[in-house]
Amino acid sequence: MKKFYKLGIGLASATLCLAPLAHAQQGEKPSETTPAVATERKNWGKSPYEMGAITVTATRQEEKALDTPAVVSVITREEIEDHNVNNIYELVRYQPGVSVNRQASGTTPFGGLGGFTIRGVGGNRIQIVVDGARVIEANDAGNRDFVDMSTLKAVEIQRGPASVLWGADALGGMVSYQTLDPDDLLKGNQVGGTASYGFDGSNYAHSQNAMVAAQINPAAQVMFGYTHRTYHETRLRNARSDGGQWGCSRNGLGCDRFNPTDAEVNNALTKLVLRPNADHQFKLTGEFFESDTSIKQLYDRGILPSAMGTSSTDNGDRFRNQRQTRFRIALEHDWDVNTAALDNVIWRLSYSPQKRSLSDRRWYRNWKTNWNFYASGKTDYSQNFYQADIQFTSSFDLGATKHKLTYGFQGDKTDTDYYNKSVTDNLTLGTTQTTIGGGSNFADAETIRADLYLQDEIKLFNDRLKLIPGIRRAHYSLDPTPNQYYDIIRDSEPRKISETKWLPQLGTLFKLNDQYSVYARYAEGFKMPTAEQLYTSYDMGIMQLVPNPDLKPEEVKSFDIGFRGQFHKGWFSIGAFYSDYTNFILSRQQIANELKYTYKNVDKVKLYGIEASAEWQVARNWTLNGSAVYQYGKQTSDNGHEYVPFDGASPLSAVLGVTYEMPKYGVTTQLFGTFTHGIDRVSDNDYYKPGGYALFDGYVNWQIDKTFRLTASVLNILNRRYFDSSAATLEDYPSNPATIYTNPLELHTGPGRTFAVSLSASF
Repeated sequence: MKKFYKLGIGLASATLCLAPLAHAQQGEKPSETTPAVATERKNWGKSPYEMGAITVTATRQEEKALDTPAVVSVITREEIEDHNVNNIYELVRYQPGVSVNRQASGTTPFGGLGGFTIRGVGGNRIQIVVDGARVIEANDAGNRDFVDMSTLKAVEIQRGPASVLWGADALGGMVSYQTLDPDDLLKGNQVGGTASYGFDGSNYAHSQNAMVAAQINPAAQVMFGYTHRTYHETRLRNARSDGGQWGCSRNGLGCDRFNPTDAEVNNALTKLVLRPNADHQFKLTGEFFESDTSIKQLYDRGILPSAMGTSSTDNGDRFRNQRQTRFRIALEHDWDVNTAALDNVIWRLSYSPQKRSLSDRRWYRNWKTNWNFYASGKTDYSQNFYQADIQFTSSFDLGATKHKLTYGFQGDKTDTDYYNKSVTDNLTLGTTQTTIGGGSNFADAETIRADLYLQDEIKLFNDRLKLIPGIRRAHYSLDPTPNQYYDIIRDSEPRKISETKWLPQLGTLFKLNDQYSVYARYAEGFKMPTAEQLYTSYDMGIMQLVPNPDLKPEEVKSFDIGFRGQFHKGWFSIGAFYSDYTNFILSRQQIANELKYTYKNVDKVKLYGIEASAEWQVARNWTLNGSAVYQYGKQTSDNGHEYVPFDGASPLSAVLGVTYEMPKYGVTTQLFGTFTHGIDRVSDNDYYKPGGYALFDGYVNWQIDKTFRLTASVLNILNRRYFDSSAATLEDYPSNPATIYTNPLELHTGPGRTFAVSLSASF
């Protein structure tokens, strides 16, 4: 199988290199409208890496992605529908260098999806927004999967820091979800809408979606959309029940299976759009997302082994529930001022409370004393966001230069709350013990962000040279408000912190001629510490979790440089980047010679990489596309002096796709190959090193008539057994039996061959 991924990477590289030469030989002249948004490309294939689409994230103005110095992927609604995308894992399947980790550990036993990793950096270091509104941060053992794909019209993924234009937390990149508007359904009609049903065999998901929009009068539009989805645990058809090279020490559940799961997702979106005249547009948005997951936890039933011998506890069934909710109400005004000093003003106000609630209950017995117990617990983690954003645009000429200023204010107030309660009933003795404020107990906090930003897009030499300097004055403060259950440790009391930072960036793009251009970009970014990292405090007697209000923001300095080409029948982009991260905050570290643990700024990371992508219409109905990435990184070791390999670096990987269209029959077929080299550099020689693999996926889309459309897909056609890159930080052969039954290696295998189908109707 190694030959497959080596051949695939070679073919992808050849496609990327030969595409511009083919166009140069053909003497094609560029079109002023290509590359365009995928939904406008009637005779093109669907690109898995939509560099040619329109982006708003890169410059806060509508620009073709190929005409900006940033590296941005735009995943359109058409691609989401064509590929039966139901979750964020499937969303980035054809985005080399971007990944989503599947949560497999017993501390996060719901089999969910954690969050995005971009250029080796993930978690809360990636800013996620929905129509500009923030998505909740992950806390200990949490996730950021709070968005449903069904009501999206596009997803923009910016690689590299985006803090200058979008603020803190966009350290490694940014994911911007954009929801549908009434116009997307109406398409010039008085009434329009869609309805669909889908089935995904990977987790036996059943999805139903309906959306409708209406033109109430010439000045008003309204839309409403609703999605309902049910699913069960993901089936890992190629995982081994014997635990593979780790073996298996689970009593109640094989090491190849997730806990039995019943999950339900509900998502609703409504919008009212008013256009009193050509210069004004008001948009009122309401959104509700809910994910409710219940599991029967079986992996730790019975009497379990431990590093110290055998546990004295005989565990019964454990029933756990995770409920995640996100509300959003937003008001936006887009005003074309059209004066000499001011072109446009856009202001947005939003309120978005979000919450993750966990509950569990279990019966167990101490077989040494023969006492019976019943334990229950509840953990709530929430963030309420109040946001304001006002953006101005001004254009003017100064001598031989053209200027477009984008400037404004972005601020928010975030209330973060944490609550934990556990109750243990001794059924034998008739006693009850209640603990409030346990677990990863951290103080509630109020976060204030108040930022000013300015960007100038300067065009020279008849628009051939574009310079885009920008700067942001970022101010933030975190003010803890410990409740009565907060466990204050002497000499480590929580205190308010605040800081102001200046963040610069400079981008440039030079068009060598009508086809070719070069670009370069320097940008800085930062990630402020979370309330959990600053204020976790829990005294367990012999061991303490200690807050650290002296944490510094994580920072990055990033450089990009590249070469691009745009043609009538295709495009390509190839670039290199270097990112220098400092003050990384790792998981809790032990304070020297003490049984105390706290978060520290200890790590430095240096990451280098090459990214390439291309698309080429080789014949009337045939389109090839490809993308590839290679990353090389190093990080400081635990002692803070020597460098070791950076575990987040993506191995050499590539995607090669071919699309064939049969317009006469309304059929489009696609075949994708994903080729990934094995991981051979890890920070610890005891870490597991996943091997390379090649996967092949197929899609068929049939537009039956003007109303109905059928989409079918087969993923991992050859049923290849492989391991996700997230397994690279697991031990090769763990010595602690608890590691084996809590987070089995086999749960990191990729899904085997899976089928999905959907039927939609449009009117």
